[in-house]
Amino acid sequence: MTTPTTQAETTETEQTPRYAIEQWQKKEIDGTELMRRMMTWKHWSIAVSESAAVEMLATNEAGRIMYSRDENGVGRVFLYSDNAAYAAFCKEAGVTEAQHFLSTSGDWIFRLELDGISEIVIDPFTPTQIVYAEEHFERLHAMARAVQVEEALTNLRFQPETADAMIPLVRDYANYILPVYRADGGMVLAMAPDSQGRDLAAVFTSTEAFDAFAPVWGGGYPDKELLVFNLSGTELCAQLVKMNLDGIVFNCKGPARPIAFAVGIAQVILDSVPQAETVAV
Repeated sequence: MTTPTTQAETTETEQTPRYAIEQWQKKEIDGTELMRRMMTWKHWSIAVSESAAVEMLATNEAGRIMYSRDENGVGRVFLYSDNAAYAAFCKEAGVTEAQHFLSTSGDWIFRLELDGISEIVIDPFTPTQIVYAEEHFERLHAMARAVQVEEALTNLRFQPETADAMIPLVRDYANYILPVYRADGGMVLAMAPDSQGRDLAAVFTSTEAFDAFAPVWGGGYPDKELLVFNLSGTELCAQLVKMNLDGIVFNCKGPARPIAFAVGIAQVILDSVPQAETVAV
């Protein structure tokens, strides 16, 4: 029997989903922070069939996940954050047969197209059980895609040997946020704070990252209108290469780790666009 992945001994308690859910239950964090913590957990276990497990071993690709459907037609996916959570489920549900699992990251799970699924149940039959229903799925998908591109940006910055794999993820992301001030009849980019006075374009991967930047607005042009543009990676880079910038900072105020690049990265990303595509400049 393959059991869910045990948390590594080096994993801090504060990083676990169980701890995050307890914080949310005590109103120490809000629902958005809770979702993000679910995304960034790397040790979720999700049930797969025996045939899917064999296929994964042979191909090293994720197989088909399993879900349950009750007498009312409600489809549910069960996620387990550790061995103890699955043991609690087995005890309450009377499960004794062997089960195979896929161990994977939260952002991978929440990017799945969950056709026929009504609920995602996390750590069922435990004190920290929570349920995400269909009305949450769109938001979960969006956050999962943001977390994926944030990790790609981090890898591209600090592990340049991964560039071939990371650049397409950064380039093809569709939901960058670029804030711009309307000033004196023209447009002025909102800049990331910088103690050296450099012109660093402030770019964001998600609404919550942009919202964390909100208090900084007044420090730039307090009397100007702020506009927000949603751009794909190619659209964003096509704009940035035309500007006289010193660099680019993604998510300068969190919640993900801020990542800074020299402005030349924009041209590198544009150069990776397949020749059949055209980019407006």
